[in-house]
Amino acid sequence: MRIGFFSYLPFEYGGGVAKYITEVSTGLSKRYKDLNTAVITFDEKTSRFVLFIYWMYFLGAQDRNIFNKESKKIVLDKLQKVAYHKLDLGGLKKQLQNYDVIYSTNNLLEVLLLKYVVGYRNLPPVIYGFHIPTVYPTVKSLQSKAHNMIYNSKFYINALWGAIYLHVQNSFDENRLARKFPKGKVVKIYNPFDFDGFEKLSKKETFKFNWDKSRLNILWVGRLTAQKGVDSLVELIETINASNSQNNIIWNIAGEGELKGDILDLKNRWDNVNYLGYVKNSYLPSIYKNNDIFISTSSWESFPYNILEAQSLGLPVVAFDIAGCNEIIDDGKNGYLVSDVRAFIDKIKYLSGRNKIKKEIIKRYIRNKFNEEDIFRELHKLFIDK
Repeated sequence: MRIGFFSYLPFEYGGGVAKYITEVSTGLSKRYKDLNTAVITFDEKTSRFVLFIYWMYFLGAQDRNIFNKESKKIVLDKLQKVAYHKLDLGGLKKQLQNYDVIYSTNNLLEVLLLKYVVGYRNLPPVIYGFHIPTVYPTVKSLQSKAHNMIYNSKFYINALWGAIYLHVQNSFDENRLARKFPKGKVVKIYNPFDFDGFEKLSKKETFKFNWDKSRLNILWVGRLTAQKGVDSLVELIETINASNSQNNIIWNIAGEGELKGDILDLKNRWDNVNYLGYVKNSYLPSIYKNNDIFISTSSWESFPYNILEAQSLGLPVVAFDIAGCNEIIDDGKNGYLVSDVRAFIDKIKYLSGRNKIKKEIIKRYIRNKFNEEDIFRELHKLFIDK
């Protein structure tokens, strides 16, 4: 069986979707000889045009400088024997017809492309993976309000009906979609993750940095966007530092995005804030290894990789009690879920003592909860049961 994984952005961008498709396409082809997998994206010229449209949609509040964060060699090394096709729109329409099943994300652009531009009648069966939340629970911005309106409109829902399966990664999305689609169409399968491989990489690829081990190192990794809660991150750092805790804590922040300026301002105000910029994926494991606590301030998620990455190396995680995060974290067992910034601050202060969960307990807990082989068996069944 031939499976085509389509994502509009070239994988040189990195990001969660690229990571997911890389993990799944290579993992399936290694484990099951009856599957042949390939990755299809737009070429750079077409992607730049699409990003310009997004930039206009977000009224200029969108990072367009996303290319060459990962080299093509790194991308191909990760994909191993999985074919990698970068095409314009005409090439995409032809290429997608070469497979027995297509896996794409629920990104509005990709759904509309497959439904209205290519047309389901010209395609093999399609599976949509819900890597974008169906609803943003926090709607501060005009864009988040527009997202909720569009992604819950009849126009968008009707476009999804042409898919054979809607693959979700958390119970919140599963329950919402189950009210709109027939039983069996919505399937929940978690992200597979190679915990042991990630830990081994932490010893192989070292990020060169002068870590201050005399203080508690708290790590934040992600895109510097409103979704990832940069405003909450700034608030909790400002509040904790103002309470004279800055002598005991180091804040380490990794990532890029349109709110990078907020983090640079924070760094200029406080000497216990380190900004690491964009970090190549191969160096991330060694960064997690050199920190004591991981925090996620996201306002909404589907199934965050950064929490799995931190947990693979035994870091306790503090995150808001939202979909995706609460699918991974069991409060008090492998991390902590909080309701607001005030509770977040209190939990960090609590952990700044000797109240952390032991690393070996976290590593064992997360590996048992998300068994990679079981997840790949579920994914294999999803594709062959088309």
